[in-house]
Amino acid sequence: VGKSTLASKFPNSIWCDTGSESLNMQVPTFEDLIGKNVVTDPINCWEDIRKATKVLGSIQNAEGTVVVDTAQEAFNYCRDWFRRTKHVAHESDLGHGKGWAAVADEFSEWVRELRWMGHGLIFIAHEKEIEVEEPSRKYQRRVPRMGSSCLNIIDPFVNLQLYAHQARVGGKTTQ
Repeated sequence: VGKSTLASKFPNSIWCDTGSESLNMQVPTFEDLIGKNVVTDPINCWEDIRKATKVLGSIQNAEGTVVVDTAQEAFNYCRDWFRRTKHVAHESDLGHGKGWAAVADEFSEWVRELRWMGHGLIFIAHEKEIEVEEPSRKYQRRVPRMGSSCLNIIDPFVNLQLYAHQARVGGKTTQ
């Protein structure tokens, strides 16, 4: 609907693109930071995201906006990295929430690093509708489509949640 296109208009944006959205836009990417090609060798693992973040942090007086498209997929890369490095099939294999806590700590550290660099941050997510039931009524609400572990880390840093969607007005589709 235009979430990525809107984010591409922010000045000096750089993309941590986990969904190949930047292929349709001429924007700098995390791949550029570590000498990869976004078309032939896209970032598809947590190690590359962290490597690119280190390079970004070493750039003096850099200003701009880091666009993470999508946040959930970046979190999934973090989870995959954890399982590979700890040689477990799932975070719950460590018991007592230790695996989930370790993944959350790693992802939180990354988000904090980005914030400390002074860049603006845009986390893009798709949306889903949930039914909310209150004592006096039921209604549908749009929320980011991401797991609670990812959302709980990002949400405290969010100043604005914007939703883009299509609507039919007078027989025409608008955005």
